[in-house]
Amino acid sequence: MKNDLMSVSIQHFKIIDEYSLKLANDFKSDKTITYQMIQAIVDFYDTANIEKNINTERFTSAYHTPVTADFEFLLARLLFHIGILYKKEWKIDLRRQEKKATPDIRISNGGKTLWILELKVGMSWAKSFICPTFYKKAIKKYEIDNKWDPDLFNRKCSLVLDKYSEIYSIPKEKIFLVIPSLASIHYRRESKHLNLNDYRNHFNSVSGLPNRNLVIFNNNLLQNLANPKEAKVPFQPTMELESMITKLIND
Repeated sequence: MKNDLMSVSIQHFKIIDEYSLKLANDFKSDKTITYQMIQAIVDFYDTANIEKNINTERFTSAYHTPVTADFEFLLARLLFHIGILYKKEWKIDLRRQEKKATPDIRISNGGKTLWILELKVGMSWAKSFICPTFYKKAIKKYEIDNKWDPDLFNRKCSLVLDKYSEIYSIPKEKIFLVIPSLASIHYRRESKHLNLNDYRNHFNSVSGLPNRNLVIFNNNLLQNLANPKEAKVPFQPTMELESMITKLIND
């Protein structure tokens, strides 16, 4: 069984790497790539639901393979290929611990850290750090029951970014938080008046990072990429991924 599983795993990552190389070449040819990145996330969600193919009357499974690892690998390899195409001599570290810190992606050159990227697919755990509506509701709840303090949570999240800045000797302006979609934490009724800038402003106020360092792929706050029906609707890609990559290249 081991050899069979190894073969499948190698093929799995080979497919993702080949896709990342295609995206890198598209970017080098001045083509936009965010739409294709969003589609990749949808594909990851679809394949994570593969257990439905083995469900029977006497055996059912609701287990979903996490998609975050595939997304991290895709973006890391995209940046690896971009670095080669633009002769940047980057080293890309994916989830590699150093000095008791483990950023999702670290870009370095000659041992010097240039950029750090934190990647999140599902944001439910960090609603208070990103979603202004949830934060306001949590503050009101805390004033009543004094149980969970959203300000304390936000400070802890911000301290992680401060730790990266200190350990890797880079300003916080060189740390990005990359999120394909905000739909999973967007309140469809209570937050219907909000747009991406409202989320960025809240993120800036609690993290200390510039608004532009919150990189979001999909402008549609009502499109949950994990929902097969909603994912069939045409995406509304931003150009923030392309802008971030351009910034990394030109630094």
